[in-house]
Amino acid sequence: PSTSAAPIRAEADEILSASKRLHFTYGRHVGSPTVAHKEPPRLSAFGTTPLVDPAAVPDILRAVLLEDGCVKVNFRDNTVVRLDPTGTAFTVTTPEGETLRQLSEFAVTRFLGKVRSALEFRNAHADVPFFPASIAALPSGAGGGSSSCQKDLRFRASVRVQFASWSCDAKDAEQDGFLTRLESGACALESIDGIARVVLSAHGLV
Repeated sequence: PSTSAAPIRAEADEILSASKRLHFTYGRHVGSPTVAHKEPPRLSAFGTTPLVDPAAVPDILRAVLLEDGCVKVNFRDNTVVRLDPTGTAFTVTTPEGETLRQLSEFAVTRFLGKVRSALEFRNAHADVPFFPASIAALPSGAGGGSSSCQKDLRFRASVRVQFASWSCDAKDAEQDGFLTRLESGACALESIDGIARVVLSAHGLV
């Protein structure tokens, strides 16, 4: 705008401010505003990159059940275990490329834990489970990262449970820890094999 229009604009602002009780102020920038450009942070400022804890990586990286019933399991150490459709035999490929074939029941100690993990996966999805006594007697988690030393003879299966084993009487069940009295007054009775549980309400009707 020209300098001659400045007094007219100031007079118009005074009239408007007087009518609406407004106050006008004028500011003027001297030169263009400057923006400080900061350098991008360097990677060294964040410290060293944390490494992944090996214990956090699962022992089984991939497990596949094929249409013909065979099972293929890839482990963290690049070992590959292939189970036959019945699970009675397996083929293992070591990280060095060596291929061996054995019966699951007579697997050597080197592959016993991995065969157990492969069989547990198979039994959870196959119609006919297979779990030989030599593998069932292994400590739980022998093939993975678990350090548990308890032996667990149970395994998951996809077949429907039809029978369960129960204690002889209430006294034996309570002594063995299968009968529990709840805070509500109800009683919970678990089967010996741990596959069934019955809860009787406090009034005994449900």
